[in-house]
Amino acid sequence: MAELATIARPYADALFKAQSADLAGTAAWLDELAAVASNTQLLQFSENPKVTDAQVFELISGVVKTTLPAAAQNFLRLAIENHRLVALPEIASQFRALKNAQGGTADAIVHSAFPIEAAALADLSGTLEKRFGRKLNVSVVDRCVTDWWRSRGRGGRGARHFRQGPSGTNESGSHCLMQREA
Repeated sequence: MAELATIARPYADALFKAQSADLAGTAAWLDELAAVASNTQLLQFSENPKVTDAQVFELISGVVKTTLPAAAQNFLRLAIENHRLVALPEIASQFRALKNAQGGTADAIVHSAFPIEAAALADLSGTLEKRFGRKLNVSVVDRCVTDWWRSRGRGGRGARHFRQGPSGTNESGSHCLMQREA
């Protein structure tokens, strides 16, 4: 089977060209579809030969939080008919890269052990934008606490699941300010 990136590229390119008038709206519904399509149980359900494309479409349409516009419904039907649900997360990633390249922006994920107030996040965003010389789409994830908790042998998984990566990154590739205790 071809790499997912290779499969996703023509879909992301076509969607980018077709939806150029509403890139932000398209990115929103595409990210939501990608999140749903990353569910392994859904993928198994969609691969069942007794399940029709219409049933898969109805299931996904019922799970997403927002009402899908006509373009999203057509795109989802196309992905289902061509057995490309597994590629939806990669399609969304490539679409976002195209959108960011056109707008001169980049996505930035801030991993924090504590909630960040809006003013502090805006200040951090400004500092990072100066550092990288471009507009950033900043979002906050609190994964550091989970990684730190696992590193101490708690949280049900134990210390063996904490991996310190290159240059102090945790298993998700982010920098965590909480250090593992010896």
